Amino acid sequence: MSRLRRIALNLIKSNKITRGKARKGGIKTRRGLAGWDNDFLLEVLTGIPAT
Repeated sequence: MSRLRRIALNLIKSNKITRGKARKGGIKTRRGLAGWDNDFLLEVLTGIPAT
């Protein structure tokens, strides 16, 4: 489980730009956003900005 958690954390850390804008906020904010916004979650998992 710790390895999966580390992979998820690295994916969120690597996602700095979304929808053409710099993503403001910390890791905690981006984790919450990925939990609430399916488009952002898909963007984090694939690395491709959502349109």
